[in-house]
Amino acid sequence: MAALSETDAGGWPRVFNKPADNMVERTPNLGYKFPFFNDIKWTVRDTGYISDAGAIAFSGTNGLEHFQSYRFGNAGSIFPKGDVITGFQLENTQNSTAGHGMYLSRMGLIFRNKSGNELFWGSNVRGRPNTFNKQTWRQEITQEERNQLNGYLVDSLAIEISTSGGSGTRTSEVTLGGFKLLYNVGPSNMRWVAGAMRKRDQAFGEGSIQFI
Repeated sequence: MAALSETDAGGWPRVFNKPADNMVERTPNLGYKFPFFNDIKWTVRDTGYISDAGAIAFSGTNGLEHFQSYRFGNAGSIFPKGDVITGFQLENTQNSTAGHGMYLSRMGLIFRNKSGNELFWGSNVRGRPNTFNKQTWRQEITQEERNQLNGYLVDSLAIEISTSGGSGTRTSEVTLGGFKLLYNVGPSNMRWVAGAMRKRDQAFGEGSIQFI
């Protein structure tokens, strides 16, 4: 199994340290190339970072199919290299399994190179889980995709919340947190030497995150 970032150790640098920003409709160019939609605005409550357990909640009353996409970025970060990231995972909990209840339908990672160009990896579209229990949704990035990410750094997390499926009107909430990056380099899992928080333009070359 790949190693995980964002350990529980106090003071570990956060990959994403900004609140959820509304993301306009956008289509990934890696992974599943289908748009992340955005046609509504829901209430967002955050009590911490997306890597903290149960830190971000989205809520609303809905009687139709809707989607909203969000982007979690950073204000100075550790900027891991994209080509060593093997995947990522996100914990999610919903309080409704009924029609038009809110749930996490998609997630993705946005990578950026030194010139400012971006590559967007998107997950498949999933339906509403039939459970109230906390789930961990994990996605893997293929070696072929990682090869395309050479020279790119992890920049943002993208998510899509949906009410697709079923009928009726529901007031519901979905809670997210526990975000982790997965990586696996060398003959055995190695640890990160993250260094200090830095600006993006200082995170390339000698300033990039190291693995030992």
